[in-house]
Amino acid sequence: TLELQPDSARCMLSVDIDGSDWDITLIKIKLTLEGHEHWHFKTNATKQINQTFEIRNPHLWWPIGMGDQPLYEITIELFNPKGQLLEQFKRRVGIRTIDLQSRAKDKAVFNFIINGQTVFIKGANWIPADSFLTRITSRKYDHLLKMARDAGLNMIRVWGGGIYEQSIFYDLCDQMGLLVWQDFMFACGFYPEHPSFMTTVQHELNENILKLQYHPSLAVWCGNNENEWLWYNTGNPNIAEMPGYSIYHEILPQILTHLDPNRVYLPSSPYGDDENPNAPESGNQHQWAMWSGWQDYTAVVHDHSLFITEFGFQAPANLQTMNRALAKSDRKPQSAMFEFHNKQLEGNERLFRFLAGHLPVNTRWKDFIYLTQLNQGMALQTCIDHWRYRSRPTSGIIIWQLNDCWPICSWSLIDYELTPKLAYYFVQRSFADRRLDIRKNHDQYDFYIDNHSGDLFRGQLHIILFLPHKNSLEDIKKMDFAVKAGQQTRIPSSHLDISSDQNSGIIIDSLVDTNGRLVYRDVRPLKKWKHIKLNKVSLECSLNTSKKYLHIRNRGPQPAFYIDVQHPQLKVLDRGFTLLPDESKIVPYASSFHALSESRLQLMALNNYLNIGR
Repeated sequence: TLELQPDSARCMLSVDIDGSDWDITLIKIKLTLEGHEHWHFKTNATKQINQTFEIRNPHLWWPIGMGDQPLYEITIELFNPKGQLLEQFKRRVGIRTIDLQSRAKDKAVFNFIINGQTVFIKGANWIPADSFLTRITSRKYDHLLKMARDAGLNMIRVWGGGIYEQSIFYDLCDQMGLLVWQDFMFACGFYPEHPSFMTTVQHELNENILKLQYHPSLAVWCGNNENEWLWYNTGNPNIAEMPGYSIYHEILPQILTHLDPNRVYLPSSPYGDDENPNAPESGNQHQWAMWSGWQDYTAVVHDHSLFITEFGFQAPANLQTMNRALAKSDRKPQSAMFEFHNKQLEGNERLFRFLAGHLPVNTRWKDFIYLTQLNQGMALQTCIDHWRYRSRPTSGIIIWQLNDCWPICSWSLIDYELTPKLAYYFVQRSFADRRLDIRKNHDQYDFYIDNHSGDLFRGQLHIILFLPHKNSLEDIKKMDFAVKAGQQTRIPSSHLDISSDQNSGIIIDSLVDTNGRLVYRDVRPLKKWKHIKLNKVSLECSLNTSKKYLHIRNRGPQPAFYIDVQHPQLKVLDRGFTLLPDESKIVPYASSFHALSESRLQLMALNNYLNIGR
């Protein structure tokens, strides 16, 4: 798509015809949408066609959350002089424009613009879905990408240390409205430039550009992952001396100018206009000072990068996944085999370090997994909330990482057995269209209701303060609200004053729609969780096997924080939620087992690790 007008789209079709038998006299090209023809073209045979045409009142392709994903079918037919069909070629394409804005009002920015509208990127990095590539089925692709979409993501970055994925992966992204940031497969190293290697590189680049370039979901080509940043860190600031430099700065631009000239191209990631490729003042950044550099996630308040292409925080795979991977004798946080299932140097040490910074350290197997998963969720929520709502230059976040290729302790949101970790639900809530953000303003707190949906958001805000030392809930505020589509409403701190004797409290805010349905709930302790003492909670849970849901009720007199449910035969489809006293929740589950035992249910809540008697 070359250009969009209010009622038309100017497009270009490029066709190359190969073959030694040049017995072709006629080419027919047709573009249809849902069976209705929108454009057709006939021409005499030639080895290359570049045809510009116009579509009136086009049905535009949009990323998820911005509109629909209509796909036109393009058919190209080749005929010989006798009128016989030699070959038919079909693809599904979308009409849309994608631009990357690097400057606005004389300031550096990193804004993706789709069909003329700026989009905030909510993404995750993708690694191969299995260490054995033949195990990656269409069903697995579909399952993982649907979970990405359902988490509120709108971009998937195909990491350059993996593979060019199967065609079905990109087809599914087209259908679901998931933008694709596609790295070329050069990562974390310096590549040779001798003639025989460069010949294979050119074949690789040509094949994969031709394979992928028609997908409307494909937003950006990227030459490599971290190669230039690593070269800079060797102490040589001259990127042109890096082995492999000509691949990303000469060969790729030349090939793309011929095959895909209108797509965004970046030579590397991270990459910007500064001498340091990972400088926060321009381009995109990989933020690894936190976690890998031993910085705590609370340091995010000092980061105002324009665009985050990688950041993350580790936790083990889910309890049942780890149990199937490890012998019973190895199910200990410091066993050699558990540490083997973490491929970062000193990765397990970081689990302990950052857990100790925020939550109680408990090394009982199932408790350690729950607490470290909870810490991962809190870390990702803290970072997303900062970059999405408080760091105004930031225009996108791509989490490292979405998926795993084996049962492991890693940064993933979804483990190898396709089960979301606790952090998945924290990300889902942070990326929700309708949510509330709490910001500290000196000794007081401001509340911001955000409505990123396309409709008016009406409802009621309910703010309560739980005081553990009194075991009491205090109503701070109840108010009706109405927030227009794409707008934000601020409830200033003058309406909420947390007095000094309440600084050990926990703020719980809830957004309820006009039908009384809970839309969003957030919890904010006024001091670190590990310093708070709570009574154990009394939770009830019953199974409805016919409708496949759990009914969970908080029977205690205090809130139950970050509830999780474990059962060896089912996958719970909502985790890490908070229930007020006498409040209940219906939680769906998935299971292939017909007979399920309620006695095997295990209910967990943060309260039980902070209890007064511990």
